[in-house]
Parts: sequence; C-alpha cells; structure tokens
Amino acid sequence: MHRKFRRGVGTLSIAAFMLSAGIAGPAVADGSTDEIVKRAESRSGDRTADVIAEAPKLGVSGDAATLEVGSQDLEISFGRVSAPSVTREGEHSTVDGGDTDYVVDALDESTTRFSAVMKHGAANPSWTLAGDFELLPIADGRVSVLDADGEVVLGIEAPWAVDAAGEAIPTRYAVDGRTLTQVVETDASTEFPVVADPTFKVLPGYVRVGFSRSESFSAVGSVASCTALLSKSPHPVGKALAVGCGALAAYSGAQLAGGKCLSIKVVGVPPAITWWPSFPQC
Repeated sequence: MHRKFRRGVGTLSIAAFMLSAGIAGPAVADGSTDEIVKRAESRSGDRTADVIAEAPKLGVSGDAATLEVGSQDLEISFGRVSAPSVTREGEHSTVDGGDTDYVVDALDESTTRFSAVMKHGAANPSWTLAGDFELLPIADGRVSVLDADGEVVLGIEAPWAVDAAGEAIPTRYAVDGRTLTQVVETDASTEFPVVADPTFKVLPGYVRVGFSRSESFSAVGSVASCTALLSKSPHPVGKALAVGCGALAAYSGAQLAGGKCLSIKVVGVPPAITWWPSFPQC
C-alpha cells in the first residue's frame, strides 16, 4: 500500500460473520514524541514482526496523509484540536496549550497506524476522509471504510489508548459522517502524553461473502435468525463466523434500505479469521 504524507490539509455465496480478537494496547513511558511512538510499537505484541523500514511521519492538526487503496487515493486529514483552556488562580492565569501530534506509521504493506500523541488538555483526536467514502461502525469497536459503491476497501481495527505510565485508558470510536473521532476518557490520574491509535488495514487475500436480499434481512433481524441462517452453511467459514451473530444483529433494516444487501470480506482461515461488513447494492 503506497503512502503519501503532506502538510496542509473472491466470491462465496454464504452468510458469514464473527467477532475478531481485541487488540491489547502497548505501554509507553515518558520521553519525546518519537520515543513514545517507538516504545508503543515495541510493546505491541506480535506486531513488532510487521514493522517495515519506513520511518514514521510526524504531523499536526491540519496536516493530511494519502493512502493508495487499489486504484484510488484516500486522503485522511488530521482533525483540529480545541482552543487552549485557561485556569485562573487568584490574580494569575495559566494557559494549557493542549495539542496533539499525529504520526503516520507503516507497520507492513497492508497496515498503516495513525497514532495521536495527546498532551494535557488536548481534545479527542480525529481523522477525516476525503471523497466518496463512508465509515461503518461495527459492534465490536472496529470500523469498515466503504467506497462509493458500498464495498469495504479498508478496515479500521478496534482502538486502544495508553498513558505515559503504560496504563490502558477507556476509549472508543465515534463516527460523524466521514470523520472518525477517538474518544479517550482521561481523568485526574492520567499521566500525559497519551497515545491513541486507529490502525487502517487494506484487505488482501480475502473471500467475499455475499448475502441475498432475504438472507440479509434474516442476518440482521436477530441473533437467533442469524445463527439459524449460518448453521446451514456448507462451508466451514460460515459456521466459524456464526459466533459473530450478536454483532451482526446490531444492524437493522436501515442499512438495507434502497436495495442494499449485506456483504462481508473474510480475511484468513478458521479459526484465525477477521470479517469486515459492508452494504452494497444487491
């Protein structure tokens, strides 16, 4: 996957779904932004084997990076932080110039991490996609990135965040149109800076799982109807994905409006598989 950084701004006709494993956040320690990011990478489990020799690129709010996704360029701009807060103590005023550094880091040829290094007082970091792309939240915390045809082209892994003491911080994504915000729940015990991490993955070597119109409604109707549908699958992928019916049932007929059907891209083989849903036209 080609990555540019700038300043400024296979088909299988069965129903399938599963929950992927969560991603444990790394621990970091005090230091410069570069040191924090490097330590975050070094403490992120088996991901260390995926790091490629491309130096992380550092940016600030208002900068942008471009990922080459197939024949398309996807520009991702870094959201602006809130105005500095002011604390008044008697006749004295202190200004907390809270801000965020953004880091673009290629972990492997299909994976790019968009880290945010938040200083004290910074607003929640955000990333905005340009063009005809759509963000589709998944119940387990991940997000599918859909193109103009409703097909998934990228997957955003579940978020994590850690503070400078290595403590995990509660975090989640919030989606507003084409803007992805990582909500980081800091408190008085949080040691700054805090590292937060949306990780974007291109989906090479996938199996496309298609649903008919009636199957789509059954799959999102309830856990019971989803499980009954997948239990009839002649393919082991379908049976393996049935454990994700709880997440699939979180969708509703609203996603199927306008003649859309459920489609899933499956990466890997059972039991080590990951699914990414989308709702293209039937």
